[in-house]
Amino acid sequence: MTKINEHLKANQNNQSSRLQLQKKKYNQSNMFQCIIQQRNGWIHAPNPEFRDVFPDIRLQLNEQLRCLDVRVESQVSLIQELQDFFRRRGEVELDYSKSLDKLAKSLQLRHKEQKQKREQWPLFSSYSCWQQLVNQTKSLSKDHAALSEIYSTHLVARLQTVCEDVQRIYRRCREIGYETHEEILRVLQELHTTMKTYHTYQTECKEAEKKLRAAETQRTKLQQTVPKEKLDRSKKYRLIEKEVLKRLNKYTDARLKALKAKNEYQLCLEASNTTIHKYFVEDLSDLIDVS
Repeated sequence: MTKINEHLKANQNNQSSRLQLQKKKYNQSNMFQCIIQQRNGWIHAPNPEFRDVFPDIRLQLNEQLRCLDVRVESQVSLIQELQDFFRRRGEVELDYSKSLDKLAKSLQLRHKEQKQKREQWPLFSSYSCWQQLVNQTKSLSKDHAALSEIYSTHLVARLQTVCEDVQRIYRRCREIGYETHEEILRVLQELHTTMKTYHTYQTECKEAEKKLRAAETQRTKLQQTVPKEKLDRSKKYRLIEKEVLKRLNKYTDARLKALKAKNEYQLCLEASNTTIHKYFVEDLSDLIDVS
C-alpha cells in the first residue's frame, strides 16, 4: 500500500512538473506576440494575464523615455547638491583659514610691539613652544586655504564637468531610444498594414470560394436533373460551365493573393517579434546601464 501511494505521488509530481514546463514554454513563445496589438483587437488571442500588461506599446515606450527624464533630473539634482555643499565648504574653510592667519599675525604683532618686555622670553623653553604654535597656526591657515581652493574651484568645476557629461550622455541615450522607438512603431505599423491586407484578401478568397461552391452546386443539380446526352446541347448548362470556370479563375487569383499576403504578414510578424525582443532584451538594458 505504501509503494502504491509513493507511486501515485511520484506521478502527480511528474505531471505537475510537465504542466509547469508547458506553461513556461507557452509564456516564452507568447511574450512578444502578446504586445503586438491592433487598434480593434489582438493579432493573437493573448493569455488573460497578458491582456493588461501592454495595453498600448506607444504609451509604454513613452513611459520609458519619461523614466530617463526623471532619472537624469535626479542625477543632476544630486550633482548640484554636491556642488553647493563643496562651494559652501570652501567658504567655511576659507573663513577658518583667514581666522587662523589673523590669529597668528595678531600674536606676532603683539610680540613685536612688546619686544622690550619680552626680551627674556628666549631664555625659557616654553618660548620654543610658543614659536612652534605660531608657525603651526600659519601653516594650518595655508593648508585650509589650499583646501578651500580645492573645494570651491577644482571640485566644483569637476562636478560641473560630470553634470555636463551626464546631460550629454542622457541626450544621446534619449535620442537613440527615440530612434529605436520610431523603428519599433514603424515595424508594428507595417505589420498592422500587412495584417489588414491579409485579412482583406483572405475575406475575398473565402467569398470567391463561396461563389465557386454555389456555382458548382448549381451545375451538380443540373447534371442530376438533365440527362447526360442532353447536357452538351443545354444552353443553361453551358452558361453554368462558363460561370464555374469564371468563379474558379477568380478563386485561384484570390487564393494566390491571400497566400502571398499571408507570407508577407508572417514575415512582418517575425520581424516585429525579433525587433521587440532585441529592444527589450538587449537595447533597453544597454540604455539603462549607459545613462
